[in-house]
Amino acid sequence: MKKKTLKTVVITIILILVIFFIFKYIKTPDVVLDPVNLADPFLGPENAAIVVVEYSEFQCPYCAAAFGTHDVLVQRFKSQMPSWEPSVPGLEQLAREGKIKFVFKHFPLAGHEYAQKAAEAAEAANAQGKFWEYHDALFEKGGAFDDDTLIEIAEELDLDVSRFKAELKGDVYARSVRDDMREGQRLGVGGTPAFLINGQLIEGAQPFQVFEEAIASLEE
Repeated sequence: MKKKTLKTVVITIILILVIFFIFKYIKTPDVVLDPVNLADPFLGPENAAIVVVEYSEFQCPYCAAAFGTHDVLVQRFKSQMPSWEPSVPGLEQLAREGKIKFVFKHFPLAGHEYAQKAAEAAEAANAQGKFWEYHDALFEKGGAFDDDTLIEIAEELDLDVSRFKAELKGDVYARSVRDDMREGQRLGVGGTPAFLINGQLIEGAQPFQVFEEAIASLEE
């Protein structure tokens, strides 16, 4: 009886020590939030050393200024800083030259009626390989669009309009758009446009020069 009791005590002590070891020395690794996933639309090399992630929305005037299509804001910025140039065309060019990977993320703001639906429409276009064409067309509309406009753009780009309409009506991409926004909020994004350059946050319609300097510092 004593031997059995002793054996039980020894086993219990060993189990306690094992559990103690697990909790003391084997820690859950810190979660590193990667803002880029395989489904995200991007330009440039997939495995580029420098990754620029833009959080944007299609009814945001400052996002349109960063794209270069909001004439009033572009002229205002140029009057304040004659050397000011919109950042997005420059970043897209760097991506096409293979110098960076440029990724687009959605961040629809609550005050803009069609921001969420426009983002979903862009994702529906992305599913048919026409994200960037649809992206450009939305910004060229200057934020003035409705359901009919979203469909008209799809027709102009020769998308499968029946599929496009069905996906838009079924809110197929609503969750992925919301996921983009929640992810951006966790990374410190509070408004649009916002950019992450290898994790470094740059907010607002900053001149392209700011991005050139940030990218150059990473290349050194």
